[in-house]
Amino acid sequence: MNLEWDELLSVNGPSIFLVSARERDIDIFSQRTPKNKNVIRLIRGKNCQTKDGLLNEFSSALQFPYYFGKNWDAFDECITDLSWLKNNNFILFITNANLLLKCGDPKELETFLEILKTAANFWQKKGTFKVVFQEEKEVNPQLEATSEKRTLTPFDKIK
Repeated sequence: MNLEWDELLSVNGPSIFLVSARERDIDIFSQRTPKNKNVIRLIRGKNCQTKDGLLNEFSSALQFPYYFGKNWDAFDECITDLSWLKNNNFILFITNANLLLKCGDPKELETFLEILKTAANFWQKKGTFKVVFQEEKEVNPQLEATSEKRTLTPFDKIK
């Protein structure tokens, strides 16, 4: 099944997707996603191979406040606040998701995914919070178990 903008922008349906696509295509897809009423951020999985790298990448992409404590509790608090972005509809595209927390304890990825699921549930009451994990070849079983699987038509193949 292909990932479509309507499904991505819908308040109903799944919140977390695993997309098999080239990084280039997810970049283009994220740029073409309608931005009216949506905060769209691209997070580079290659910068998230460690817990510190992941927290820094999210902090930069989502403009976490200066007091962000760079730990899981602070991440959970900020990802369920985001009031400084003045919006209630968020779409996060995470490229090369197979690299997420690759250099750390496997439990770190489990913690991260739980926080994202909690955030998705929290934001469902106020707006939308969608996460799109992109992987090209390697599929992480933890991501696969947490996400709705979709494909993305390569943009150079669309007529």
